[in-house]
Amino acid sequence: MKRFIKYSLFALAFSLCTALFAGCSGCVWFPFVFVNSCKSCSNDRSSLWALRGADWVSFSDEENRLGFRITDGNYFGGYGYITVEGESTRAFFDINGYYGKIDVYLVDDITNNNPLFIFEAEYVNKNGKQGIKIESTVRSASGDDYGGVFLNMTKVTDKSQIKPYEYFVTFSDTDGNLRVRGDESSNMFTTRLYGYATVVTEGRDREVEIEIFFRDDFTFVIYDLTLMPSVLVDAENKPVVYGTYERIEEKTYSLYIIEDRLFTTEVAREQFSAYPYITLCA
Repeated sequence: MKRFIKYSLFALAFSLCTALFAGCSGCVWFPFVFVNSCKSCSNDRSSLWALRGADWVSFSDEENRLGFRITDGNYFGGYGYITVEGESTRAFFDINGYYGKIDVYLVDDITNNNPLFIFEAEYVNKNGKQGIKIESTVRSASGDDYGGVFLNMTKVTDKSQIKPYEYFVTFSDTDGNLRVRGDESSNMFTTRLYGYATVVTEGRDREVEIEIFFRDDFTFVIYDLTLMPSVLVDAENKPVVYGTYERIEEKTYSLYIIEDRLFTTEVAREQFSAYPYITLCA
C-alpha cells in the first residue's frame, strides 16, 4: 500500500510539472482527472476546422454588413467586405480554424499586417442553419461590434465577378511571355500579383520583374520592378501598362492593353498573337 501511495504521489507531481511547463496556468489537476481544462491545453480543434478545404462558398449576414467568399484553391479564407463606421470596406477574412478565430484585414494596395477586427467564431450546421456565428468581437478598429451576427453559407454559382488575385495559381500567356502568380506570401490582403514579363528589345530578350494590380472595376496596371523592390517603396513610380480585363472562363482572363510603355509595340505583336489583347490562363 505504501508503495502504491508513493507512486501515486509521484504521478501527481509529474502531472503538475507537466501542466506548469506547458504554460497552462488556468488548468486544475486532480489525481487522475483533468478538471476545468483551458482552451490552450486542449487538442480539440474548433468547429471552424470543418470549413478547411471548402471552396466556392460564400458567407454573408442578412443585412449585408459583412461577407466573403472562398474560391477554388484559395488560402483558408477569402476576400469580401465589412462595414466600418457605416462604409463598406474591402477586406480579407483569414480563418484560423484551429483556434476558432477570424482575422479581418483591410484589402488595399499597401501591405497591411494589422487586422481591423478579430472575431471568435464557430461553424454551425444544425436545425436548417449552416454558416458562421460570430460569438464575440475580440478586437475592433472602430466602434463596430459584430458579436452575435450569423453569416449564412451559400454556394457560389455566379463566378463572373471572381478576380485573378482570388486564385493562388500561376497565370501565363500561351508563349510564356507574361507570367504572374498569387500565393499566401505575395498577395494576401492585396489585389496584386508578382511575376515576370519577357521584353524583346534590339533582338534580345530580357526578363523584367513586374507587379500587376487588378482593380475591382476590371482595370489593371503593371509596374516595372527592375529598379526597385516594390511599387510600394516609390510612390512616384508610374505604371508602365494600363488596361482593362475580363473573365473568359474558369481561371482564364483576357487583358486589353490601352497604354503600353513596357513592350515594344512592333515586337509585341509577334510576341502575343492577339496584341493588344493578352490571354492569361492558369
